[in-house]
Amino acid sequence: MPSTATFRVVPTLLQTMVKHRQLLCMPSQILAHRIAATAIVALIGVVSQLDAMKPDVPFDSIANRAIEDQRAATHALYATPHAQKTPRARACHAAAYASTLGGIAIFGGARVCGRDVLADDTLWLWNGQQWSALATGGPSAREDAQMVFDSRRGVLVLYGGRRDERVLADTWEWSRNAGWKRIESTNNPGALEHSAMAFDSVRGRVVLFGGAFPNQFKDETWEWSGAVWTKINAPASPAARIGHSMLWDAGSRSVVLYGGFSPSTQFRDMWRWNGQRWLLADSVGPTYSEGPSLAFHNGELMIAGAGLADGKVLNVWTYSAGRWTSRSVAQPAALLVGAVSTFDAGRGRMVITGGGETNEPGIRVVEFDGKRWVGPG
Repeated sequence: MPSTATFRVVPTLLQTMVKHRQLLCMPSQILAHRIAATAIVALIGVVSQLDAMKPDVPFDSIANRAIEDQRAATHALYATPHAQKTPRARACHAAAYASTLGGIAIFGGARVCGRDVLADDTLWLWNGQQWSALATGGPSAREDAQMVFDSRRGVLVLYGGRRDERVLADTWEWSRNAGWKRIESTNNPGALEHSAMAFDSVRGRVVLFGGAFPNQFKDETWEWSGAVWTKINAPASPAARIGHSMLWDAGSRSVVLYGGFSPSTQFRDMWRWNGQRWLLADSVGPTYSEGPSLAFHNGELMIAGAGLADGKVLNVWTYSAGRWTSRSVAQPAALLVGAVSTFDAGRGRMVITGGGETNEPGIRVVEFDGKRWVGPG
């Protein structure tokens, strides 16, 4: 491919990312890290089509060797010792509530979204009081992967993500009895980062939508049966996007999708997937969002976000009877880029883990108890 094409892609990508500076509420330093990391992915993706076929194989190029050198240098700095009892501070990690485990499992992440992926392949569990290490030696360290709990089979399902310049296309499952297992599947959603997944407990399917590789935003719907991936040709669907949130709504017996963004739009729409088609439920939600932010509790949907302005704190809204209602929050929590919201159904709390750029040794945890954001306990 001519070198002129290589240099044409990067400015376009930078312009579209910068355009969302206010919409994403990203501090400029963190935004710069996101842009730089994503630009490297786009640059290498244009230079070679190899990783479209083998996304886990590194490129034999000067650029890649430089990245490998940087990776080796940061590996020791951000490595998590096996004896460590608490996850290191991180952002853009995967998280899922697992009822049979009695808490929230997290995997992967980076010191800052878009750079310095933590050399930590530990699967961690938060039970509301303390962390414990469940497993190591499974998927490689990564950020922007997706993970969900299949309550029928009692397994965690993890897909995709990114490690430096590589966008991944692997499927993994973990259970208490069998540990980590990689599922080989030639027919899959492809290399994806920053997509979203939810488990349809009625039909027993993991539903995946959206994501990007490396700067191509997707609008595809896929389902995982536990054995094979199937692409669903829905008659209509949400627009292509990344950074959206999805969950299972037991009240409507449907998968709910909210928000996210594309190069041209910051979304605040809400859709429902009934197993056959996407239905637009609301087009003017109360907040912009990036990443997991939804919860379902006491028959209501709940979302945490900064609102529509350049907010610095997390507010909470509930959705019932076709309308959003602002919840009074006595003690707000700071909004941090790359934080992940997960609902702990066993304790009835929305739990925020990680986020931001920090040199703190341990991961941040704050919880919404229905009135205020509080520390663990």
